[in-house]
Amino acid sequence: MTALASARGNLKFAKQEFAQREKLLEELALSSAKYWVPGNGSKLEQEINAEIGKILRKAQVQATQKVDASRERNGSFLQEVYVSIEMKSVSMQSIARFFKEFANYKNAPKFVWENCKIGPDNSRAPNGVNLTLKFKVMALNEDAVKLLNDGNN
Repeated sequence: MTALASARGNLKFAKQEFAQREKLLEELALSSAKYWVPGNGSKLEQEINAEIGKILRKAQVQATQKVDASRERNGSFLQEVYVSIEMKSVSMQSIARFFKEFANYKNAPKFVWENCKIGPDNSRAPNGVNLTLKFKVMALNEDAVKLLNDGNN
């Protein structure tokens, strides 16, 4: 085999590898629209916590919120981030405002509801209601974001 034939074989193999990588990047970019894509230089938990805080402020509701990121699963490009929100002794109007703002939020489709509980703040003499809700956010991990960013350069 000549050096030219060997170089042609290597070029053909490189083109196939490049085409496979381009296809993978295109699939990842298309499917990433369903997931939270972390910003550069910020911790995912802090970023999501800040966004939930914006929703609560816009709805004018006081609440306790907690955000926990789990580890990536099975070497995939995804991680689950669990969010819990508690409201104590609030009005139903406050809860309605919160849900309205939450539904209108640009990333709302990226949230997957796990549990929502609404009940009176006091069973004998209720003055308001308590709300406990839990949901998860499916987010791309650092490797996926790096792969997407490298593919766009």
